[in-house]
Amino acid sequence: MTTTLIRPRADSPSAHLRPGALWGTLWRHRHVVGELGRRQVQVRHRGSCLGVLWTVIAPLLLLGVYTLVFTELLPVDPGTGRRVDFVLQIFCGLVVFGVFSETVQRAPTSVVAHANYVKKVVFPLEVLPIADLWASAVLGALNLAVLMTVVLLVTGAWPWTVLLFPLVVPPLLLLVAGVAWLVAALGVYVRDIAASIGVLITALFFLTPVVYRLDQVPARWQWLMELNPMAVLVEASRATLLAGRPPDWRALAVAYGLALVTAQLGFAWFRATKRGFADVV
Repeated sequence: MTTTLIRPRADSPSAHLRPGALWGTLWRHRHVVGELGRRQVQVRHRGSCLGVLWTVIAPLLLLGVYTLVFTELLPVDPGTGRRVDFVLQIFCGLVVFGVFSETVQRAPTSVVAHANYVKKVVFPLEVLPIADLWASAVLGALNLAVLMTVVLLVTGAWPWTVLLFPLVVPPLLLLVAGVAWLVAALGVYVRDIAASIGVLITALFFLTPVVYRLDQVPARWQWLMELNPMAVLVEASRATLLAGRPPDWRALAVAYGLALVTAQLGFAWFRATKRGFADVV
């Protein structure tokens, strides 16, 4: 009698680093990502009286707190003659950084919270962090619509550079996806990540020019801030949406490179470690 032992195919580490593997996975499972993301948007405020309106009300309330603190309690130079301009700068930064923080903060539990997908069915686990990103991006788009509505009411017109804003979106999504994959895989093995990720995001928040401008940073630290892709993306968003000037093309190019590398490494890390998920979930 001949015994045949069937083992799951073990991909080499280099196989996970192929760009085709990343884009192929996202394209094949795009409908799964959309469905899971849509459900997350609906579930986040299920049972509340205002429902999905909280996705707009919550950022406005947070904006009000920051405006009170940084214009009245701890006044800072807004850089313009109108306080509303400073408020819009903060709100723009909150919208962009919010996509990052919302997704990454949920990443440590994105796999653990779906243990049935890990153990009982064949499921593309890579899409779980991306579904979180999909939901965060939708909420960010709603907040962006609020921002641009206020800009139109205050100034009477949008700057022509609004047409350049779509160039800022791809590196933002790639960067968030890569970090989310990395944190999601770590969260399976190191449960402390879920408890500490909020502190790390808060630290990054204050290292990113959300409540201040990049030109307010001392010149000797400017180069270091440019290595923070979120700083570059926040400033590029403000430039195109509010200031009416093109983004810093050199800094944006660096952000594209860092985002692509982060996405590829995060995806490879997730694929390489997910074989052990079922043993610890």
